[in-house]
Amino acid sequence: MKPNCQENATTAMYRARSDCGARSDASGPWTASYIANGDGYLLDLDQMQWFFDCYTTGHVDPADWHVSPLRAPDLSGVAPAVVITAEYDPLRAEGIRYATRLQDAGVDVEHVDYPGMIHGFLTMLGELDASRQAVSQIAAYLRTRLDLRTSGEDTDHRSARGALTRGNSM
Repeated sequence: MKPNCQENATTAMYRARSDCGARSDASGPWTASYIANGDGYLLDLDQMQWFFDCYTTGHVDPADWHVSPLRAPDLSGVAPAVVITAEYDPLRAEGIRYATRLQDAGVDVEHVDYPGMIHGFLTMLGELDASRQAVSQIAAYLRTRLDLRTSGEDTDHRSARGALTRGNSM
């Protein structure tokens, strides 16, 4: 039984940053990673289509760049990003392409591809060293960009959040 759309907003958001709906036709994938990893690695093509359908329910144009930032004509000015891809993820090629487009647009981006990993490996903290490593890498990236201290000297995250909500640059 497939879970409902509301319970999978996070998964839909992962899909949203990719090149949603850009398959050549309704029956098949178009990227090499879709073809190579679209079956047998936890996330399959049918599930991706289901998540995409949930995400684009109603009057949403699947070709709109708001659904898929990869379709935006210009990515300059986008917030800094860390893009984590996994070797056996059907969405890997899109993640790599997104990181490349960000870099080409002058956006501060860090991309790391995790060999041997599948889509969703970040959620397997208790099972995979690579998962813990990736989460630590994301945290380090955020600490650096938000100028958060790890020594306990300045661990009040509310000050960083307050600065961001006031529109101050960090």
